[in-house]
Amino acid sequence: MKINAWDFSAVELERWAYDSNARFPDQDWELAVAISGNDDLVLKLSQDESCPNRDFMVSCLYMIVGDFLHSGSDFPNRESEIINLAKKANESKNSKVYEWSEKTIHILKNKNEFEYNDWCWV
Repeated sequence: MKINAWDFSAVELERWAYDSNARFPDQDWELAVAISGNDDLVLKLSQDESCPNRDFMVSCLYMIVGDFLHSGSDFPNRESEIINLAKKANESKNSKVYEWSEKTIHILKNKNEFEYNDWCWV
């Protein structure tokens, strides 16, 4: 499946995620997904055991937080959006997603502990 890494729809992202032969369309694919505005879809895919790329989606969850903290985002509601996403993930039965949720809530309360490489290259 061919997908434009920097200009894709939620439908295309979901199709890509369920393709077991999917290749990364760009070396910065995690970042492209993280900044795409598809946070809820990324969370959904990361929890779906039938999604062959769910571990990649978990890495995108980390990138969502890492990019926000690293870039010093000027979007005033972005932190609340991430907190709400983490609260949704706190109900997850997927241990990796649950762990992301716990770590996210902690790091947003303790931003001085943030290490880019620890977050964005898990």
